[in-house]
Amino acid sequence: MRKSSIPAIDIFAGPGGLAEGFSNAGFDIRLSVEMDEHAHNTLRFRSFCRKLRKAGKNNELIEFYSKPESDNTFDQTKLTAKHVRLWKHAEKEAMQATLGETPAKEVSDRIEAALGKEPKDWVLLGGPPCQAYSLVGRAKMKGTGEKFENDHRHLLYREYLRIVAVHAPSVFVMENVKGLLSSKHKGTAIIDQIKSDLSNPRGAIDEAPLRRKRGKVEYDLYPLWKPKKEPQNALEQNKSHIVNAENQGCPQARHRLFIIGIRRDLKLKMHYLEKFAKDVSAWEVLHDLPKIHSHLSKEKDRGWLNVINEIIDSKADKWMQTHQPDVRKSLKQTVQTIRKHRGSGAIMVQRVGTALPELHDWYRTEQTPVCLNHEARGHMPTDLHRYLYSSSFSEVHGYSPKLEQYPASLLPAHKNVNKKTGKAIFNDRFRTQCKGKPSTTITSHIHKDGHYFIHPDPAQCRSLTVREAARLQTFPDDYLFCGPRTEQFKQVGNAVPPYLAFQIANVIKKILCQTLTA
Repeated sequence: MRKSSIPAIDIFAGPGGLAEGFSNAGFDIRLSVEMDEHAHNTLRFRSFCRKLRKAGKNNELIEFYSKPESDNTFDQTKLTAKHVRLWKHAEKEAMQATLGETPAKEVSDRIEAALGKEPKDWVLLGGPPCQAYSLVGRAKMKGTGEKFENDHRHLLYREYLRIVAVHAPSVFVMENVKGLLSSKHKGTAIIDQIKSDLSNPRGAIDEAPLRRKRGKVEYDLYPLWKPKKEPQNALEQNKSHIVNAENQGCPQARHRLFIIGIRRDLKLKMHYLEKFAKDVSAWEVLHDLPKIHSHLSKEKDRGWLNVINEIIDSKADKWMQTHQPDVRKSLKQTVQTIRKHRGSGAIMVQRVGTALPELHDWYRTEQTPVCLNHEARGHMPTDLHRYLYSSSFSEVHGYSPKLEQYPASLLPAHKNVNKKTGKAIFNDRFRTQCKGKPSTTITSHIHKDGHYFIHPDPAQCRSLTVREAARLQTFPDDYLFCGPRTEQFKQVGNAVPPYLAFQIANVIKKILCQTLTA
């Protein structure tokens, strides 16, 4: 076995999902590069937390988390000022830079400095920004007339490619969205071009730094799941790179493309992920979080309670008298308990209950007794009615109702909704995350689309909090997301699930352990 940790560099890092998983698997995160200010702040503070724990100071971290400021925020300087050396190391590890705009030499210099004396083996992590590849992103651009092929994000993979070519990692892990499989640029399939380039990166890029490098750097490319049979064509081969997170113990249906590159001269054997026998449902990881209710937009708890009381007392309201007896019964049961939930949460809440045994230790880092970023957002009164109906319907039927299954009085006044039929362009605009199955994909637009992420407990009558979205993404409960709540949601939605990253890291570790047994 190795006596030292394997270095890893994480680019296009987001809030650090890949780095968190690899760090927990024993890798040494030397550098994380991210352009977004708030995600970079999250990365930097998490790096500091890892270093603080390694120094045996976890009690100080627990004390810090237990005393948020009066404005429901954390003043990080109170902690970082006590550990200046560790904070400086964290600042060095987390680099804010926009790849493609920040000079390439500056990025390369930081990578070389982070790696120090050329290590025998190291790993490159990351996925170029994927909005241009995603099916939703492409649909948005099609609707606005924006040219998909001209989006600069479309070619950012070449920044990843340049780093592979210049620095020649032993192994790289490239992550992207499933939409990459159908993406084309000037008539050519993007995925085929990317794989061709990654196989021979120095042959694909002609830059001065590369001309000084001697010899070829070639890679063999692999999927993370071992194909059951040999792919018969390029399409089957490309599809084999898709990993379904729900098959790996994550409580979320998230399908992402992963390409593993192993440097050919190392002659290493590929290892693969092992699928889990059972899916983990959303409810299994959400049910033990503190029960909270939402509030009305720009109002306090009293406004929320007034709306709930109106719902409870309006026996003549047509939608409460739904023609579905089972849903009507569920609604009546819900209103008996809905007044019991106190408070709309906070940046820090005490943890309660017991989570799914398999993920218990994962969510509870170092037994830190808190959950962070668990605060409900405000909702419109009409949306509370819809949330209550949708979650009650889901409780009974095990699936979320389409708009055509809503009482007419609850249909939104939207130009894309036909009031007579309930038909709409997005027929599942209001969607409850059902208890008995993994959640739908947590996306970056969760920050402005809470309707699509309604909590499965009707009595809580709200959309998911940042912490609940982070639970579905398998971030530990003490992982603090920085910035305004809108930015926190974006960070969570853009990340690789850390628990999936942890499993990938263990695969990479098995691969690299073939090169050194001392």
